[in-house]
Amino acid sequence: MLVLVCTILTLSFIGCKKESLSTASTQPQETGKRNSSGGGTAAPAVSFIYPTNGATVTGTITVQIAASSAIGIKNTSLMQTVGTFNCLFGNDNTSPYEYVWNTNSLCTGAIAPGAQVKLRATATDNNGVISYTDIYVTKQ
Repeated sequence: MLVLVCTILTLSFIGCKKESLSTASTQPQETGKRNSSGGGTAAPAVSFIYPTNGATVTGTITVQIAASSAIGIKNTSLMQTVGTFNCLFGNDNTSPYEYVWNTNSLCTGAIAPGAQVKLRATATDNNGVISYTDIYVTKQ
C-alpha cells in the first residue's frame, strides 16, 4: 500500500484544484469512464468496499477499493473533495487497494465535523483506460 499527500511529488501526482461539490442528496453516487483510449477495451470496474455511500466516518479508517479488468489493473487512486478543495490522497498499484485515512484531515487542512466529503476512486487498466466512481461520506 502506498499513501501520498499533495505535498509529495511523484510521477503520478495530479495536484490540488478547486472543484464544486455536489451534495449526497443530489448526487448519491456517480460512476464514469474518463478515458476511452484503450482501443476498444472495456473500461475497468471500480467500486468502494468501505466506506459505503452516505456513511458517517470518524477517526482513522482504511478506505478499501475494488478494481478489476480483463487485462489487469495498473493502479488505483483516491481523490478527496471537501467544499471547493479537491486533492489526490494517494495511489496504490497492488491489490488489495487500500488507503489509510485520518478523517480529521484533508491534504489542504482540517475537516470540520459535519462536513461532507466526496471520495473518488479511479482505476487505470494496463491499456491506460481509466474509470472512476464517487461516493459521499460525512465526517463525524
